[in-house]
Amino acid sequence: MLGALKERLRSLLAPEENGPAGREVAVAAFALVETDAALCRKLFMGEELAMGCDAHGAPAVLRRAKTVGKVPEADCGHMARLLDQGASLSCRVVKLGQDGVVRVRVSIVL
Repeated sequence: MLGALKERLRSLLAPEENGPAGREVAVAAFALVETDAALCRKLFMGEELAMGCDAHGAPAVLRRAKTVGKVPEADCGHMARLLDQGASLSCRVVKLGQDGVVRVRVSIVL
C-alpha cells in the first residue's frame, strides 16, 4: 500500500519520467509533547531531525539518537503505521516558541 502511494505521489510531482529524487510530501504537522528542555534549547529553525521510536517503542522525534519530544497522541497511530511500513520520514523544525513549544512538519521522502 505504501509503495503504491509513494509511486502515485512521485508521478504527480515529477513530470519527467525520471525526475529528480529527494522530493518530500508533508503528511503531518504538530507540536511535540513531553519535550526535553535541554535538547529543545539547542534546536534551530529549519533543522532536520529524525523520526523514530523512543525507548518504549512510541513514535518520537530524535536528535543524535536522543529523544527531543514525543508525537502527540492524535498523530501517534498514523506515524507508527508509516514507520512500521518502512516509510522514509523527514522531520523539520518549523516553529520554536519561547514557551518551549517545538512545532515540526513530518514529510515522506520520495
